[in-house]
Amino acid sequence: MMANIHQSFSAFARLFVVCAILIGAFVFAMFQGGLVSWTIFYALFPFAVYSICLFFYPLASFRVKRTLQANYFQSGTDLQVTVEVNRKSFFPLLYLVLTDKWSGGNQQEGFGEKHQMFIWGWKRHVKWQYEMKNMPRGEYIASEIQIELIDFFGWIRKKKRIPVHHQVTVYPQTVQVEFIPIGAEQEGKLATSPFSFLKDTTVVTSVRDYQSGDRVSWIHWKSFARTETLMTKEFEDKRSEDLTLILDDRMSATFEDEMIFAASILKAAMQERLSSQFFQMYGEEPVLRMQSEIEFKQVLTRLAKIHPAEKKETLLSSTLSKELGQSSAVVLITASPDDSFLDHIRSVSRNSRSIICFVVIANKKAISGVLLENIKYAKSLGMTVQPVMRRQFTEAFKEVMKK
Repeated sequence: MMANIHQSFSAFARLFVVCAILIGAFVFAMFQGGLVSWTIFYALFPFAVYSICLFFYPLASFRVKRTLQANYFQSGTDLQVTVEVNRKSFFPLLYLVLTDKWSGGNQQEGFGEKHQMFIWGWKRHVKWQYEMKNMPRGEYIASEIQIELIDFFGWIRKKKRIPVHHQVTVYPQTVQVEFIPIGAEQEGKLATSPFSFLKDTTVVTSVRDYQSGDRVSWIHWKSFARTETLMTKEFEDKRSEDLTLILDDRMSATFEDEMIFAASILKAAMQERLSSQFFQMYGEEPVLRMQSEIEFKQVLTRLAKIHPAEKKETLLSSTLSKELGQSSAVVLITASPDDSFLDHIRSVSRNSRSIICFVVIANKKAISGVLLENIKYAKSLGMTVQPVMRRQFTEAFKEVMKK
């Protein structure tokens, strides 16, 4: 409200100045006389009259449209934005300044307001295209576009904010992470990967529509030959697996790498048809379960919105503790596996067949001091600990199975 009052007062003050200049030049010419005085008046007259006409020019006739290349995409992608402005009249306009306002996101550098100036003239349509390069992870909102008209000397400036709402969600990047089903005799014990999705492929219970990611060996070729529609075999489950991924969302030097690794693991779990659930350790959001593409998109949206949490005591609800206790495999992603964090996870995951703690590091030199002691403590609790750098995400589970 105060901003609108200030803007209106400023506009009328500018109009008063223009009128004062025109009247002053006229009075000077009347009393002074001579060629020079009247030349000054006639030189200022068209500019002043144009400024006065611009002041009364209505901005209500302007129509603005924003078009985005996409509303959902991965971080690092360039966002293409097109802004179109239309008007009804042919009144000549000199300078038009468009401002597109963005807010939100997890990394604000280089984002915010985008500006562009045009010399409009007699046209009724203006098109503006720009790029927001290398978009970082986050959720972004473009709420309005501001139009500003300016006369020759900047005496009159008219502004109008037009609501044009768009929301963009930038997911974290994903890399290919390999889940390797392993079943081998080692020192008289059967070592089975908790991430395998085993089915008895000799017993076909039904068929369903083919979905992206289904294995070629599961296609029901007889049905395809009969109906020319791809169908996938449904097998009897030999063993069901539950994967629980717990993300330590405290601030760290490798925070964005942790987001990438978490998204990549969950994507691999979805492709393997694992029943998975995602939990944000220090957030207040509920557990997200993931068994379909739609639910995977919901998890990616959660990962896009996550901000680093302040360090605080971890208190898991009784419901969540029960779910963790029933999970066959628990994966931790953290950069700081301190004692309290590890003790709490261990206490509520006693029934899990496997707990793997991935410690995301920037380089090998980071494994020293307190971090090294924490890794040793995690191993003493029976956890499998694997330090991993971003370039090692693809082979991370292979390294775990070697141990």
